[in-house]
Amino acid sequence: MHSNPGMFYIWIYFFKCFLFKQKLYICLNFKYIKMENQQPEQEMSHEELTARKEEMKAFYEESVPYLEAQAKYEKLLTDIEEARFKRANYQYQFAMMMAQSEEAEKEAKNSSEAPERKLKKD
Repeated sequence: MHSNPGMFYIWIYFFKCFLFKQKLYICLNFKYIKMENQQPEQEMSHEELTARKEEMKAFYEESVPYLEAQAKYEKLLTDIEEARFKRANYQYQFAMMMAQSEEAEKEAKNSSEAPERKLKKD
């Protein structure tokens, strides 16, 4: 199926991250869009503008814990994926090293079993 199983897990990770970000983006922005669409387009007085700014500030401050949680989640996922990648890379390097040593042993065995060649006498 896949030549490198580590790459498969990396693609799954990115897909999960993409879906999570999309869901969070939709949730946070739906509230903001809903808040935006409540007021018709018109000139605002200074008091209304100040109230609007306070609402926006409250919305962003309310969103910060979710974004911090997401950042922590993303960092943990990244750490896990890096550890998996390192482990897979070490396993690959070890397998290559063992394969090379087996080849060297076979070559040494074959060369020691080869018949000795005699020089031709003139």
